Amino acid sequence: MALKKASLPVPRVQKEAVEVAALGGEVVVYGLGLADKLRFATWEGPRFSQMCEGLAVAVRDASGEPLWAAVDWDAWGGQHLEDALKLWQAVERVSGMSEAQVEKNLPDQRSDSP
Repeated sequence: MALKKASLPVPRVQKEAVEVAALGGEVVVYGLGLADKLRFATWEGPRFSQMCEGLAVAVRDASGEPLWAAVDWDAWGGQHLEDALKLWQAVERVSGMSEAQVEKNLPDQRSDSP
């Protein structure tokens, strides 16, 4: 028997509050949706750019508005790398992505040339 829309659960986005002293308080990290997960799975740029894009999508203020654009996360993350990584780990966690899943989908950033 086919399902009826009324019997399906309402999709919910996972989210988590994260305290970041360098930002002056708590932000809310939202899980990535399918489109963003697929976009990041096929990302061909540098890892830090991927992180900046992900933070721009996922990190929001108390009213649910995105905190900054990717370019702003790039500038802030350059000064606060440990906190940027902490936020990215929260994005991975609430998005149901493991570091291994992210790494296997990223191109090798190492160079064999001197």
